[in-house]
Amino acid sequence: MAKSSYCSLLLCLSTMQFALMASSETLGITIVKASQPARIELSISNLSTKPLRMWEEWNSWGAAHWRVLVVRAGRVEVFYQNPDRGFTLNQPTFIEIKPKTHIKHILDLGDGDWRGPDPKAARFRPGDTIIVIYDVPKSYEIGDEMSRYASKAGVWFGVATASTMIP
Repeated sequence: MAKSSYCSLLLCLSTMQFALMASSETLGITIVKASQPARIELSISNLSTKPLRMWEEWNSWGAAHWRVLVVRAGRVEVFYQNPDRGFTLNQPTFIEIKPKTHIKHILDLGDGDWRGPDPKAARFRPGDTIIVIYDVPKSYEIGDEMSRYASKAGVWFGVATASTMIP
């Protein structure tokens, strides 16, 4: 498949905002604003009638679940959170979003916590398509006991996406 076909497929899929999951709660992501140099403001919504739990990002359970794709002139740049950052205290904690409400979340590619093609120099440009992916696995490779805890904690798992074009 040609490079342009991959980009066309990626753009087609990214125009839909969706969540694919096996957990019962429905999580929605909307890009509220993408600003310079490479900062994304998100609205994360609980679309269900039950509270929705998300891992906090300061621990290994919540770290490195976000990806940002920047499509520019037929090329795709991939940025992802650093999976190798250190934790001074590492225990599973989560936030809870009340039913039918949302929270604000910021992704800043220049904050030093991202990997990709020179994330500190990342800059959105007019015409760029920005695709945000939130990908949370159901189980973790951190030992049987902790993986069982993660499964029983009732935290959302699955994949959710959103996209926007920079005017």
